[in-house]
Amino acid sequence: MKKLMYLAAVIAAGLFLVSCSGASIKPSGDPEKDAKALMDYQFQATKDIQEAFGNFELSKAKKIGEDMEKVSKQFEDFYAKNADLKDKFDAAMSSLSGEYEKKLEEMGQGLVDALGGIFSDTEKKADEAVEAVEEAAEAVEDVTE
Repeated sequence: MKKLMYLAAVIAAGLFLVSCSGASIKPSGDPEKDAKALMDYQFQATKDIQEAFGNFELSKAKKIGEDMEKVSKQFEDFYAKNADLKDKFDAAMSSLSGEYEKKLEEMGQGLVDALGGIFSDTEKKADEAVEAVEEAAEAVEDVTE
């Protein structure tokens, strides 16, 4: 029980930090550090969107997506104004992209599996409901005969 409560506290703290991170992540001027920070932020936000979709919290997913766009635009604008650093930032983003693409593919497969589970459960429940209605209709038919 203590482990479960500890895990819940850790998850809650992580979600709190992620919810606050949109406002705190800003370009520092260090292209490598910024690329890593932006990629980490985007990856975590993508995970949060996946979780929101999994919980059918569409407005939350939309808000996270909007925040992601704002943060990305901050970095784009910063490096557009600092052309001497832009190439280094782009190179750092490019070098990290393979690692993050692999993580996103794995996460995407997790979403597909989760949604498949949700919809297979829904389909099973729908089949059970249809079966129950058919049984009820047969029972009514038997009574009326």
